[in-house]
Amino acid sequence: MRRQTVMCLALSVAMSVGFACRAAPTSPAIPDAEVISEAAIPIDSDSDLDQVIKAIGNARIVMIGEPWHGDGAAIAFRTRLVKRLHEKAGFDVLAFENDFFATHEAWSAVERGGDVRTSFWEEIWPFWIKAEVATPLWDYIESQARTSRPLRIAGFDHQPNGRLSVTTLAQQLEPRLAALPGVSPEQARSAAATVHAALQGNPNASSEAQFAALTALLGRLERETTDPFWRQVAESLRRNIEGDSRDAVMGDNLVWLASVQYPRNRIIIWAHNNHILADAKTFTTSLDPVVRDMLKDMSPETVASVTYAGSELRKALGPDIYTIATLSHTGTYSTDIATALGRGPPNAPQPDFSLRAPLSETPAGTVEAALAARGAAFQFVDLRPLPLSGPVRSRVLDYTSLPPLSLRLETGFDGILFVRETYPLTGPPGEQTP
Repeated sequence: MRRQTVMCLALSVAMSVGFACRAAPTSPAIPDAEVISEAAIPIDSDSDLDQVIKAIGNARIVMIGEPWHGDGAAIAFRTRLVKRLHEKAGFDVLAFENDFFATHEAWSAVERGGDVRTSFWEEIWPFWIKAEVATPLWDYIESQARTSRPLRIAGFDHQPNGRLSVTTLAQQLEPRLAALPGVSPEQARSAAATVHAALQGNPNASSEAQFAALTALLGRLERETTDPFWRQVAESLRRNIEGDSRDAVMGDNLVWLASVQYPRNRIIIWAHNNHILADAKTFTTSLDPVVRDMLKDMSPETVASVTYAGSELRKALGPDIYTIATLSHTGTYSTDIATALGRGPPNAPQPDFSLRAPLSETPAGTVEAALAARGAAFQFVDLRPLPLSGPVRSRVLDYTSLPPLSLRLETGFDGILFVRETYPLTGPPGEQTP
C-alpha cells in the first residue's frame, strides 16, 4: 500500500583509547576480527549446534538473520538450527519476516486440518518456501504439524501482500467495521473497497478522503474491538497506510506475538540481518564513510528515529532476546529476488532462482575473511563474552549492494553463523550440504 520505505541498518561509533605503559613493553593488540575468529566453533554436525543453544541460554526469543534473500546456504544452515532448537531447546514458534495477516490465516488453516504446503505456498515469500533449498525446512514443519508439539508458523511484516491478504482481508474487515457503533454499512463497505483496491495494486482508485475515512475507522477498530488479533491487524494496516517505518511496525507486531499470542512460548524469528539489529545506533553512529554518506541528507531528528524490528523487540523484552547474524564469505548466490518481492497475481512472472552471480571473497581484514582462514565450512561465534574494542568490517547488512562496513558488530548482534562458501537457492553443487 502507500508507504514510505527507509532502508535501515545499524551499529555504533568506533571508540578506542590507547594506554601507554612505560613500565614494560606490551604485546601488539590482536585485531578484533581475529578475536572473533579465534572464538569460532566449527559446526560439523547437528550436535555441534548445541553450542549455539548453550550461548542462547534462557533467552525466550532467538532472531536468526541472513545477509541476502538469495543466499541458499544461509537458508540451509538456519534450517538445521531451527530443527535443533525445536527438538532440543523447547522453541515451538517460527515467525517469518512475512505478511502478518496472511501468515496467521494460513496457520489457522493448518490447525483446521489443511495441508501445510498448500496453506502457505502463496503466503510466504517465494525464496523461503518455493526455492529448492527451502524444501527441508517445510518438510520438517509438515512432519511436526500433527504432533503434540508442532512448530507453529507466524508472520510479523505489516505489508499485506500474501494471497490471503489480497483476496480476503478486505472481505473480513468489512463486517468488523460495520459492527462499530455509529458506522453505517455504506461506510464499512467504502472502507473495505479502499483496502481491496489498494491490495489489488490500484491505490489511486481511492481518493484522499476515502483513505482518511479508512484510517479513522481502523483507529476506532484498534480502540474498540475485543479481538486482540484484529486490534493488531487494524493497527498494522493503519500504520502501513500512514507511512510509518516498516521496521517500527514489524517490531510492534513481534512484541505482540511475544506478549499476547505466544506469551509462554520460545520463539524463533527468521528475517534479513538488516531487520534484526538489536541496537539502531549500531548503524546510525558508525563512522564508516559509506554509512555517513547514506545518512548525510537526513536531519538529526530523522537519524535518531531510525529503528529496526530487532531494536524494538530488544527495548521491550531486554535480555530475553538473542540475535544471530549469518555471514557468507564467498560462493554464488541467486539474483532474481526483486521478482519474488513483487508478488503479483497468479499469472505474474515467477522468480527464476537459477539466475546467479558470483560472490567475491570478502577482503582481508574483514570478519568473514578471518573466519574463512580458520578453514571450517560452517562456524558459530558467541560475541557477548569477547573483549572487542572497536568496530570491525563486515558485509553483514547486504553483500550485493554494500561494501564491507565498519560497525560495532557486537552491539547489533549477539552471535554469528558463518558460511565459508554459499550457493544459490537452487541448491549446493555436488553433495555439499551444510
